[in-house]
Amino acid sequence: MLLSALDHNMHTFRPQATTKDGKLTWKKQYSKRTIRWHPEPVKAEKSYEYIPYLMATILKARLDDKATAERVLSLPEEHPRHLAPTIALRESPELIDLVQEYQSRFQSKKVQDKNGLVQSLSLPPTPFLSGFIFKEVL
Repeated sequence: MLLSALDHNMHTFRPQATTKDGKLTWKKQYSKRTIRWHPEPVKAEKSYEYIPYLMATILKARLDDKATAERVLSLPEEHPRHLAPTIALRESPELIDLVQEYQSRFQSKKVQDKNGLVQSLSLPPTPFLSGFIFKEVL
């Protein structure tokens, strides 16, 4: 993930690509939001000239590090992982409860027949959740 962030940062401000004649190159892009086509500039090819410098810096840092690679580092108290387990501002319910609530919403449907009587239709159990193994992942 950090490498993709570095790649993005190094190539964000690339100039617009040009043809051999010196004309700027464009592509057309469709937007689902505006339901219109619009021109999008084509960026110049990426250059990876920073890679050898990055590799040398990593190697130098590793060589200068005198501690063993198997050491355990603890996160500081102000690290975001210690702030909250989730982005929700309340305690999370158990996964099994959420799935059962989800299933129960679709188990029966009330339908009004032609005489105005309300009848309950029972739907079969959801096949993709039967036999499902629930596992809390944090």
